[in-house]
Amino acid sequence: MKLKMLLMATALLLPMSSVFAETTDDYVVGLKKEASIGNTEAQKELVQFQELCKKANTGDAQAQYDLGMFYYNKAEKYYKTVFSHNDDYEQKLQEWLGKAANQGNEKAQHELIEYYKKILKKIDYRFNSSEEQARVSRYKKTRRVVA
Repeated sequence: MKLKMLLMATALLLPMSSVFAETTDDYVVGLKKEASIGNTEAQKELVQFQELCKKANTGDAQAQYDLGMFYYNKAEKYYKTVFSHNDDYEQKLQEWLGKAANQGNEKAQHELIEYYKKILKKIDYRFNSSEEQARVSRYKKTRRVVA
């Protein structure tokens, strides 16, 4: 729990380029770069991230949940605009929250449900957007003229 909080806090608070990386690989590369030039916060975060990954890969449901939430929070910034997303983070959060949920972790099950609700809401917004409605309306008008 403390590790999860620390990971999320450092990811949000560190003013370095890796926090704004586009993919997980970019994130880790950015952390390694910052750590190599002596950034102690980046060094700590890198060690914590690697330990969390190692635990999650051994089947620790809590670590899988924590890793899934890490990716959830990384992907969250892409939801601020309706049409943007980051497939890498979304894939990872689904993978790790799914693994934890399959092991009975109720928090992971809840977060995964909330994530899918958000995706469905986003899809519904796209479908019901005024642009989409206008396109459907134009299509219906052309169908009436032709028919």
